[in-house]
Amino acid sequence: IVASLIPIGLNHYGITGHKLWFICSLAFLFLNWVMAILSLRNPENRAFTINWFRTKPIIAVLFFLLLELPFQVPLILILIGLYPNLELAFYTTALLLNLFEAAFVLTQIVYSQVNKPRA
Repeated sequence: IVASLIPIGLNHYGITGHKLWFICSLAFLFLNWVMAILSLRNPENRAFTINWFRTKPIIAVLFFLLLELPFQVPLILILIGLYPNLELAFYTTALLLNLFEAAFVLTQIVYSQVNKPRA
């Protein structure tokens, strides 16, 4: 949600074009990596992630190949500046894929809690 508001805020300051999308993409990647690192520093989250890779390796690999990698590639393409006419589309694609990632992770967390044995 924060990443979707960055372009709106920057645009109000007169930042447009490649500069706008470059800053937004850099901020989006930064936020994504900071959140991932901070999340994995939490022992419970780290244990959940390790367990997820051990018990569901195919789903974990597919998550990264089908969601995480396609999420980051459009942002990197914006940073490189190869396709300036597609930067809005790339950013929108990254937002949508990030939304799917969040929904997927939330679903995994919910189902992991439902399947826990009751003491």
